[in-house]
Amino acid sequence: PQYAAPAPRLEPDCGELLRANSRLEEEKGRLERENEELGRRLESSAQEIARLRAARCPPGGEG
Repeated sequence: PQYAAPAPRLEPDCGELLRANSRLEEEKGRLERENEELGRRLESSAQEIARLRAARCPPGGEG
């Protein structure tokens, strides 16, 4: 009987998985920091919009 050549490796080894996991953890941390920064910028923008609206449209005035 003929024996087929060994099948190509389908599963990455442990080291590859650990490296991939490490890269993903680093990316996750970077994205979390970016998300926090964007949240701060959004809050700052919302405060600026409220300030500008208050300056332009005094309470009790015709909007």
